[in-house]
Parts: sequence; C-alpha cells; structure tokens
Amino acid sequence: MDVFVSPRLTEPQSTQALEFSPDAAPDDWGLDYPAAGVSIDEPCSVSLADIETEIDALRSQQASTYSPSLSASFYLACHQLPALRQILSRYPGFRFYYDAARGHVHIMVESVIHQQCTKHAVTLLERCVQAIAAATTELVPNVAKRFDNIAELGTVTIDVPGLGLSQPDAQFLEDGCRFPTFVVETAFSQSIKSATEKAKKYITRTTGAVRAVLVVDVDYPDIRRIDVVLWVAKRVDGRAAVAKPFKAQTVQLYVADAEVQPEGAIELFASDFLEPDAAWPRQMRRPYRRMRPGGEQR
Repeated sequence: MDVFVSPRLTEPQSTQALEFSPDAAPDDWGLDYPAAGVSIDEPCSVSLADIETEIDALRSQQASTYSPSLSASFYLACHQLPALRQILSRYPGFRFYYDAARGHVHIMVESVIHQQCTKHAVTLLERCVQAIAAATTELVPNVAKRFDNIAELGTVTIDVPGLGLSQPDAQFLEDGCRFPTFVVETAFSQSIKSATEKAKKYITRTTGAVRAVLVVDVDYPDIRRIDVVLWVAKRVDGRAAVAKPFKAQTVQLYVADAEVQPEGAIELFASDFLEPDAAWPRQMRRPYRRMRPGGEQR
C-alpha cells in the first residue's frame, strides 16, 4: 500500500446519534457561571474541611437538581494539593483545574449530557486511531506499531511543573509518554471562549506534547446546535521546544429542525496523534492550512 487515507471524524445526524438522555442534567466545565456556595469571581481561601463540605453540597445539588452551577472555586496552597486530589478521588465525575501561579483551584462536576458527548467523541476517535494504524501498517510499519500503543485513558491529571494541573474530559496517551497526545474537551454551559483558552493551554504548556485538542461545543441549554473545533500544535520555525495552537478546522455537526443536517467532518492525520519526523510521507502530516468542513484545504 502506498497511499495513506486520512480517516474522518464524522458528524451525528441527530442528537440521538450522541445518545442524549432527554432528562440529562446540564453541566458546567468552565468559569462562566457562579459557583454553588463559593464565588468564582472572588475565590476565597478555605480549609480542607470546608472543601469537603462544599463537595458534599455539590453532590446534593447534582442529585436533586439540574442546575448549571455545579462548580466551586477557591485558593489553595500547593502543599494541600495531594489532600485535595485524595478527596476528589472518592467522587466520580468530579474534576479540577489548578493554576499554580495564582494558587487557584476550580472544581467541576460532570453531567449526564457532558459524559455522553465525551463518550461519543471518544468512540469516534478510537475508530480513527485504528484506521490510521491499519493505513500505516505497510506504509510505515513502526508508526503503525506506535498507534497500537495509543489508548484512551479518560480523565487523567496533566501535571506541568510550575504552571498547574488540569483534568481534560478525555485523552489519548501513547504508552510510556508523560503527556497525552490528543485531548478532548466538551463545552456545555460554558462559553466557547473558555473552552478555546483551555485547548490552547494544553498545547502551549506542554510545548506541543499535546498534539491536538478536539473541542465539542454543545449549545446550552437546549442542544439546538453542535459544533466541533480542532486545535493542533504547530512548531514555530521548526523548533521542537516551541509550539503554538493552530485552529485547523471548525465543523457544524448538528442543527435542530434543519431539513438537511450539515455534512461536515473533521479530517485527522497521523501527526495529530504523534510527533512526525522527516521520514514520514507527506500524506501522514497535517498541512497547516485551514480546512473546510469537507476536508479540502483553503
């Protein structure tokens, strides 16, 4: 085989394709809504006992209401982080972001809709990883073997010393690597601006070790629109230690009440998951030009 065909992350034709539950609770993964009990705009210093009390309040709210305000924000000393992580490990669906420079923690609670969107995106991405591995078996066998060692690990903490810790919705990690190569962020009840800033930070803070970030933007609260934005790492002047986020593609996947659904698809390349080298065929490396929904270059 001498031709590499990039797989495509294809669109759902309806919200049913994403397995939405009509009674699912909305989710907040960002800084756009007031927290339950603790102000996001004015974070306060709290004790670990206060944190546990706040988490219990969030759990109760999660169980009894569909409030979009399932989050809390506060200041925390760096030496208290292990204790916080131990507390959060007891509560599935709770994630956090820690800004080391500010000593600021933001805790978030996943909703059913949030989890289902992420799960569907992961399923499609897993198929793409398998397709790339199959397509490169004869073309570049060693790359195919590396793709066999890429696995989706769910929510795992990304720790960048001196900068902070974060927990994306999902991530694909090559066995033996420190950082994930591909990250998924689902935006529901947060602004696309907030999700975009997170996507950019994953790339810049890891100096491109995170090769790509897929942002699934779900219209809140009625789910009348679903967009997907792909951000990828682009080396600056070929320097390995410097990477900047590049907005590779924006695709509209779903529009409520539309007679014909959009025909967009995200086209993925081997270099979106692994750092390419000079021996790779051109077809396996992403061209750094904006791509139209159908995959063609602009």
